[in-house]
Amino acid sequence: MNSLILCKKNNLNFECNFMGEWIKDEEKNYYFDLIKQNELKDNIHFYGLITDEKKWTIYMNNAVLIHPTFWDGQPLSILEAMGIGMTIISTKVGAIPETVINGHNGIILDENKPELLYKAIEKFYFDRKYLEIISRNNIDIYCKRFTNKIFLNNLKNWLEE
Repeated sequence: MNSLILCKKNNLNFECNFMGEWIKDEEKNYYFDLIKQNELKDNIHFYGLITDEKKWTIYMNNAVLIHPTFWDGQPLSILEAMGIGMTIISTKVGAIPETVINGHNGIILDENKPELLYKAIEKFYFDRKYLEIISRNNIDIYCKRFTNKIFLNNLKNWLEE
């Protein structure tokens, strides 16, 4: 959230859509208070748990998947975003750096820090050509590595070994 506060303070015109469930009500209340205090109400939208067509509609109306994390394996949201050509900003955690190659099909943060995330957002915000290149690279990588046919074939080969 602090990176979005930096976006607002630096006059970036942005919209951020959050999908998923809150783990704790205290966390939800904390962030809603932060949004109110920093006048981010018009920039941030919470959708809760979304599935099916509505999820894909939200994905398609966004250019960047921001997935900062302190722990993760291989988030499905990153693969989904790649498949539709979204650019990705995430952290160097779990299998993410094996999927998102820094500078090629996204930006990988060395640490999950608001200033680093803000700089990555700013890079895509001001360099739309770079955003387009990253988007095309994601579609290409997805088609080569993660389609259902390729995934099932790789799984079959792995199980047979």
